[in-house]
Amino acid sequence: MLYVILIVEYIYSRFYTGFIFKTVSSDANLVGELLLLLVPLALFIVVNYLVSTINDGEGRFKDIYIGTIYSLAPFLVFSPILTLLSNVLTYNESFVYVFSIRIIYAWCLIILFIMLKEIHNYTFSDTIRNIFVTLFGMVIMLLVVFIVFVLIDQVYDFVYSIIKEAVLRV
Repeated sequence: MLYVILIVEYIYSRFYTGFIFKTVSSDANLVGELLLLLVPLALFIVVNYLVSTINDGEGRFKDIYIGTIYSLAPFLVFSPILTLLSNVLTYNESFVYVFSIRIIYAWCLIILFIMLKEIHNYTFSDTIRNIFVTLFGMVIMLLVVFIVFVLIDQVYDFVYSIIKEAVLRV
């Protein structure tokens, strides 16, 4: 349920933030915005589980899944309030909005760090290393998916051109 609430609040904050503070363009689509939220979140959960399994982490997949959404609690609580506030604030008061958003993101990152440290029973340096290896693993996984997508597209073009040539010759 909390992930559904996160999706709804994220879409609400992206599309209904006040005009002055809006970072999304007018031609943005819902699917693209959902992918901007869900792909990094899913990649983080999966890759962190895989990395922590290799590095003797004690957390299960379920623990990482639940802990990740709990670490986003400040966003879940304060995002609707800030979105409504952004429709009232002027440009001169933009400091309030920007500072609040940065505080929320920093708070979420601190909670995420503590969550990873406690779930996997790591030391401070082990947690830092786990986070960097997780981020590197996320980049590698995106690269592999991109390469597979390009290869599948090449195979499709190859098969399509063979079929087209066979139809023309027969």
